[in-house]
Amino acid sequence: MDNSPVVAMKKAAILCLFATLPMVSCTTRTITQYGNGMLPGIGHGDRIIYTTAFDSLGYGDVVIFKFPGDEELIYPLGPTALRVVGLPGDTIAVKEFICVLGGVANECRFLRTLREEEEKARMFGRTGLEAYSIVDDYEETFPNGHRITIRRYGSELYDGFPDSPPEVVPPGHYFLMGDFRGHALDSRTEGAIPAGRIIGKVVKVKEQ
Repeated sequence: MDNSPVVAMKKAAILCLFATLPMVSCTTRTITQYGNGMLPGIGHGDRIIYTTAFDSLGYGDVVIFKFPGDEELIYPLGPTALRVVGLPGDTIAVKEFICVLGGVANECRFLRTLREEEEKARMFGRTGLEAYSIVDDYEETFPNGHRITIRRYGSELYDGFPDSPPEVVPPGHYFLMGDFRGHALDSRTEGAIPAGRIIGKVVKVKEQ
């Protein structure tokens, strides 16, 4: 039997590889995005890779979670992607689709205007009006410096979401919102999400 140092090193490397593989497979998951709530960054049909191994969450992180009570629905929504915009203990409001944290609105600047038919491959369930409506994209900056692109409908189509009054995010909860601020089911109507309902943190998105 060859017990040379080279052979021993090779054996150690192989054992290390196999010891690592279960960890990767157990902590990494992939789901397919359903719906338009995270446009323009994540569109319907995009593949989302997320990890279940994360230590903390901050402003701007995208998470995979399940709405409380989802299991009791006749047609469960299942795991959903939304963005962290409010942390435990924050006082948060939403004014004209911009997050207001502790009474201070996030910095926001206009990026572009486009017609939604330009992104029709990434849209789902549009009405005729939505398909040819005009949308505006903005860059929003959070207190930690994280910049994201958000979207809202132009003035000719009502977004359907009024401003949200200030509320305190309870301990152990997170305020989550979609990037398509006029087209997302999120904490504005469903309330802050318990940390126990968050099952992963998004690490990569693959467009369809």
